[in-house]
Amino acid sequence: MVLSSEDFDSQGSSDLPPVSSTPVVGIGASAGGLEAIQEFLAGLSETARACAFIVAQHVSPSHKSMLVQLLSKGTTMMVKEAEDQEVIIPSTLYITPPDKDITIKYGLIHLQKPPASVGPKPSVDVFFRSLAQEVSPQQLMVVILSGTGSDGAQGVKQVCDAGGLVLVQNPTTAKYDGMPSSAIQNCPLAEILAPQDMGKAIDQFLKDPDHLLKKHTEELSGQGLQQIFKLLSRRTGTDFSNYKSATILRRLNKRLAQLQINSLDAYVEYVDEHPAELDDM
Repeated sequence: MVLSSEDFDSQGSSDLPPVSSTPVVGIGASAGGLEAIQEFLAGLSETARACAFIVAQHVSPSHKSMLVQLLSKGTTMMVKEAEDQEVIIPSTLYITPPDKDITIKYGLIHLQKPPASVGPKPSVDVFFRSLAQEVSPQQLMVVILSGTGSDGAQGVKQVCDAGGLVLVQNPTTAKYDGMPSSAIQNCPLAEILAPQDMGKAIDQFLKDPDHLLKKHTEELSGQGLQQIFKLLSRRTGTDFSNYKSATILRRLNKRLAQLQINSLDAYVEYVDEHPAELDDM
């Protein structure tokens, strides 16, 4: 069944919730991805299966995909081929049809023919970028599984910067490690796991969307975090000494990634040399 925005009244009432109320897990994969997706689905808890899942796996434009039939055997969720203008609903696994790019816009699935004849289809980068723009950080989750090439790496960076959860298959467990290895380089907060272990990370994210951010900052911090708060206080006139806002931590981690700085002590040195940096926090 396909619903459009016209099926919702001004209060948003409907038998089915719009995407804004449904946590979304985007999955990107290519060669070797079928086995990885099956392992991923087998490791999902009942809580995680309440999310909506959208698979963008590279297939030949002329290839008839069997993913719906194959994946239906290993999950209790509804598995279906995605349709244009479709509202995303919970506990459903959507498969991108061949020779289509998939995006999310205004709470609906959008399918369109890829603009170029060359390049991976569907584009995981295009898909993940739309998720980063349309889904709230507290409900934004993406997964990179086995595949050749680097598709998905740029999309992963945008999801990471937006504060979403990035799960990447451990390259040592992937049949093809190109996509996982490229994604890892673009997100310092990525959780690197075997597919069957990713469900636990989704459960934790749903309980506390900022737990990885806090953990990463604690691992980096030492005295550096307090020093940065002192510098911010001096620069802005606001007392940050006991300020643990996830917003500040997210901005801080984003700047570390953008500047390719791997410790807060090194960032303090950078700020000493570039005081205007604090204005971008």
